[in-house]
Amino acid sequence: MNPISAFFLGLGTVTGIALATLFFVRGPLFRLLVELCGTEDRARFWQHLYEAALLLTVVFCALLFPPGDGEIIGFYDFIGMFRAAVFGILAILGVLAVVASVSIGRFESRATGMKAGTRDA
Repeated sequence: MNPISAFFLGLGTVTGIALATLFFVRGPLFRLLVELCGTEDRARFWQHLYEAALLLTVVFCALLFPPGDGEIIGFYDFIGMFRAAVFGILAILGVLAVVASVSIGRFESRATGMKAGTRDA
């Protein structure tokens, strides 16, 4: 296998993993975003932004560590590429988790404050 076809095979594989991750979190993420954002249009915007960030991060990380340029490309030549791409997926999921957790905390504190404010009035 030549290096270019090996690179595209690896890139296709890690992109497939990223797409599977997106498929797995898409429904729950959208429901959470609708609750946090208030409208489906805003939630859809943030969901699409997250999807684009995940895919572009995976491609960027895969580009950082392409397979070697030898005549024969083996399994170990893909390890760096896969490692970087999976790190990209985990990094974006971590960022999403932190942002969602902070947003949920603010949302709940606002909701609690509004309930407490209505009781006092």
